[in-house]
Amino acid sequence: MRDDGSQTGAGDVRRLPGRVHSLDDADNPPPGWVPFDMFRNAEDSDEVICFGFFAGTVDQLRANAAENNYAEQLAVVAPSVESVETDELYEIVEECTA
Repeated sequence: MRDDGSQTGAGDVRRLPGRVHSLDDADNPPPGWVPFDMFRNAEDSDEVICFGFFAGTVDQLRANAAENNYAEQLAVVAPSVESVETDELYEIVEECTA
């Protein structure tokens, strides 16, 4: 989380038929990002959910995505994507710790 406490979550649900999905850059995210989690639906292996965090506001995340060519990254995986069920940004309003 940033010093001012702002943090944003980014999540999407995509259908990737027949693809064993992995992203080589997941362990080396752009500045401000932390590695994200990818979940595969246990009942529908073509559906994956990705969720990650960004240390900053929604506007800062959008600027960061533009600076780091996020649109180009999406274009690379686009041929494997059958559909995008959701692709949203979320402001973190409460953080729970164990």
